[in-house]
Amino acid sequence: MSHRKFRIELNGVTDRAGFVEAVNRGLVQPVGGHWHGRGWDALHDFLSWPQEASYALELAGWAGCTALEAGERDRFEAILRSNPHVIVVRC
Repeated sequence: MSHRKFRIELNGVTDRAGFVEAVNRGLVQPVGGHWHGRGWDALHDFLSWPQEASYALELAGWAGCTALEAGERDRFEAILRSNPHVIVVRC
């Protein structure tokens, strides 16, 4: 089964503003929204915007991404885990 794929390009992203922009370019804008980055709840909501029952979300460069502090990184990971329809691919 083939899934629609969204790719968030995190290679070279070193700060939160860059992270927010990468998420907007890779996921939020293609589904018709804009995340201001002020609240994680809004990002959680955007993960439900694609019409597909499930889809793949590629996090390119996630392992080396230094844009988020440890607590923010944990929060982002928790949001992904709470959305089982999102197939997360860390590459």
